[in-house]
Amino acid sequence: MRPPVAAHALGRHHRDGCIAMGPGARGVTPSLGAAALVEAVPQLSEIVAIATRTFRLIPSPEITIPDLFALAGTVERAVAAGARVMLSNADTPLVRRLYRGGNRYALHEATAPRLINSRAAGRRAVAELIIATYG
Repeated sequence: MRPPVAAHALGRHHRDGCIAMGPGARGVTPSLGAAALVEAVPQLSEIVAIATRTFRLIPSPEITIPDLFALAGTVERAVAAGARVMLSNADTPLVRRLYRGGNRYALHEATAPRLINSRAAGRRAVAELIIATYG
């Protein structure tokens, strides 16, 4: 039996593009939801049973503090229902506060390459947090 996994997509991107932008997307607006992103890696469905949900499809400059709180609430409800959670987000003081939760969340620092940028100088590694309820 494949273990269940919930995949939520915020549609976030860094400045000039992201993997959530699909064909025909204009500017820097994400157009691919969670299902399309999961379908891009067909091997995932061989390993786990994935339920997808597109939380929001908005460009990162338009993500608001209430959006981040709403996402944290969605994650908290999933954890309360017994889900094991892993997500990636920008390493900011607010994100650290939202997920510090005592022993509930493990915060792992990571560096993520940003290879999609119209300006070569913008293609660099940025600080990310991997937030997990396990490991």
